[in-house]
Amino acid sequence: MVAIYARQSVDKKDSISIETQIQLCREELEPEAPLRVYQDRGYSGSNTNRPGLRQLLEDVRRREIQRVAVYKLDRISRSLMDFARLVELFREYGVAFQSTQERFDTATPMGNAMLSIAMVFAQLERETIQQRIRDNYYARGRKGMYLGGKPPFGYRKGELRIQGARTGVLEPDPGELSLVKGIFSAWADGGRSLGEICRELNGRQSGRRFQPSALSRMLRNPVYVRADPDVRAYFAEQGCQPTNPPEEFLGRNGCYLYGKQPWSLTLAPHEGCIPAEQWLRAQTRLGSAAASAPVRSGTGGLSWLSGLVRCGFCQSPMSVKTAANRDGHTGEVRARYAYLSCNGRRTGLCRVPLPRHGMALEPVEAAVEKRLLRFAASERIPAYCPPSLPAPEEGAARAELASTMEAIRRLVEAVKEGGAMTGRYLEGELESLDRLRQAQELRLHELAPPPAPGVTPGELMAGWAGFPVSLKRRLAQQFIQEIRLYHSQEGDRMEIRWRWDFREEALQYGFLP
Repeated sequence: MVAIYARQSVDKKDSISIETQIQLCREELEPEAPLRVYQDRGYSGSNTNRPGLRQLLEDVRRREIQRVAVYKLDRISRSLMDFARLVELFREYGVAFQSTQERFDTATPMGNAMLSIAMVFAQLERETIQQRIRDNYYARGRKGMYLGGKPPFGYRKGELRIQGARTGVLEPDPGELSLVKGIFSAWADGGRSLGEICRELNGRQSGRRFQPSALSRMLRNPVYVRADPDVRAYFAEQGCQPTNPPEEFLGRNGCYLYGKQPWSLTLAPHEGCIPAEQWLRAQTRLGSAAASAPVRSGTGGLSWLSGLVRCGFCQSPMSVKTAANRDGHTGEVRARYAYLSCNGRRTGLCRVPLPRHGMALEPVEAAVEKRLLRFAASERIPAYCPPSLPAPEEGAARAELASTMEAIRRLVEAVKEGGAMTGRYLEGELESLDRLRQAQELRLHELAPPPAPGVTPGELMAGWAGFPVSLKRRLAQQFIQEIRLYHSQEGDRMEIRWRWDFREEALQYGFLP
């Protein structure tokens, strides 16, 4: 059986349609050959997680396919490493690979060598495109153009032309900007904490949800400041790279902070709303608050449920805390116990009445543990195969293969720069490198250790009772995506979302004891 694979990420006028790719492949194959067509529409070639390609590989493993034909190499993959793995799979099952436009067939030695060279060029083209996109991103940033994304709170997106190019601009939203000014005033001048500001904002019943982390990001965002030379100097001290000279910081425009470390800072075309002095006072207080925050060891050692539990009503994370049970007469601590507390109560997001010390941790742990062990025993969960450690000889073989691939890259660069090489010399070099590569790959295959036997989740969890809390937490996170707790007078209820999408087991409900 001959397979034709076609892919098209975006339907454009100047792109080759899937139907055209299939037709061009048919013209290169024998008319009597039995065909099976696989296609992926709307999928990028940067990864191999595509339904059509997955089905093709499954049929290859079932030995139903003897040849795979594509219109061009980048239709099946744009990644050199991904394509190398696909070619290894094809070789393992004796499947020939054919590209109709690059005119090579892996059934021939020269086709094998040309395949390696073509994939190096494909990878080089992809990296060049990525570099060009990065350069364009920074060039637009230096001009003060809008760099995309959701407008920050207090602004909406408008349109503007800069040097003849159309771009976005932040336009003020009067209602939201009044809240922004109030937040800066309460933090920088009023001495209020982020939690207090959140409780006040969330108590207004405006329909918005404010979190301390979101307010912290807002207070640090330079789009709000009326930037002057002091603001520029502040960012320069933080290691940023201002793209405008000090004389252009006139205390009127906001700023864009973009890129990766070291960050770039550019004056934006919109006007800021927070005076530079007030904005800098806010940064000073943010810095001092971070420096004076106590170093906490964390409560992750108290329970293996840490990081998994959320409040079912406001979806805020629930933290594990401890409290003391004291004698009513002497005040002596009788015992300490752990409980789960909704973080949304601290910011005013959650108004569900909870017990004084939240929900007791022990019954929640017991109920989740019971369902977790039963779920792990399901035979439909795939086995876990621990990776094998490579032998020293295998590491040396991999290094030699990498050296050969680097030689191929250097040859490609020489061709790209227009080196004076005749066709015969190039063909001889390619054949020599291909023979060396095949020998090294064969040696690497011989040295590869056999795959480790799969360990079923039931076997993996057999010693659960004796595991430390840290190991239990790591294992639980492999099975559980999220736990939601609901408190009511009728009884506390739990909802577990598993990481495997089984109809009857992907979502489990249960009342807590």
